[in-house]
Amino acid sequence: MQLKLPRKIKIRNRTYVVRRDAKVPLSALADIDVRARLIRISTKKLANSEVAGAFWHEVTHAILHDMRSPKWASEKFVTAFSDRLTNVFMGLRA
Repeated sequence: MQLKLPRKIKIRNRTYVVRRDAKVPLSALADIDVRARLIRISTKKLANSEVAGAFWHEVTHAILHDMRSPKWASEKFVTAFSDRLTNVFMGLRA
């Protein structure tokens, strides 16, 4: 069964639309457009852990962007943080 993603998330006063999208670049599982407030998760067949990881990765970007943190664009930092966040949430679902 595929992990159910929220349709929207709110980060402080900004609402982001979350959707599965075939237009995500082939080299990525997801992407974010902070100006359009859009998080896209690939429509490729993904394991629940991959969907969750991609979602929390992009949410981490959005939160750090909202905080005006220079780390918001750091893939190394975002990946390290979001991997841990995903593990927390996937552990709760077990």
